[in-house]
Amino acid sequence: MSSGCSADIVIENVAFYGASGAADAASPLCPSVMPTGAAITSTTVQETAGAIVYGTQPYTWTTYTNESAGQAVPTLSLSPSNGALTLSATLTASAEGGLVFGLGGLYFASGATASTTCDNASAYSGITFAVTGNLGGCSLQFQVADSERTPPANSPRGTCAEGANCAAPSYALSQLGTVNIPFAEVSGGVPAGTVDPDDIISIQWVLEP
Repeated sequence: MSSGCSADIVIENVAFYGASGAADAASPLCPSVMPTGAAITSTTVQETAGAIVYGTQPYTWTTYTNESAGQAVPTLSLSPSNGALTLSATLTASAEGGLVFGLGGLYFASGATASTTCDNASAYSGITFAVTGNLGGCSLQFQVADSERTPPANSPRGTCAEGANCAAPSYALSQLGTVNIPFAEVSGGVPAGTVDPDDIISIQWVLEP
């Protein structure tokens, strides 16, 4: 039986880092768009249709949340002063011993049709962001979902054939603060391997008891 936890964290200054100036060729798995700059949570931000949208078309990132069965829906709220995101989740104990989680994330939504292209960030070394607040006994992982590890049932950009077993590569955060996470260290998932930065679909912060 897992114990519960309650977290309230602030995520800000999300961006790619380590620009090399040379990007890989577009992934054969997903039509791709190059970043217009390093920033992901840019200063251009608006709330629309219950979501928070960063950037302007044809290059935007949009918020979402998800949770395991029986858990309260996490909340993602915007701090208008600096475009930061506050992620709040209360996770209760699971008598069945199954996976318990709550998450908030940003999915790449470029072009007139939001879910047709991936972000080719291969000209960068990784992703940086700052996390402050209170984990409240929860653990925190950062995940990057690419086309190879996303099932088509979740996104038309996904090509993973493992169904419900498909899983995004992850990076465990041992402490709060500003972190630089190399793509080469975002690993695991199903199929196993490091994240492929030339076909990124989404990034997410996962809270677990």
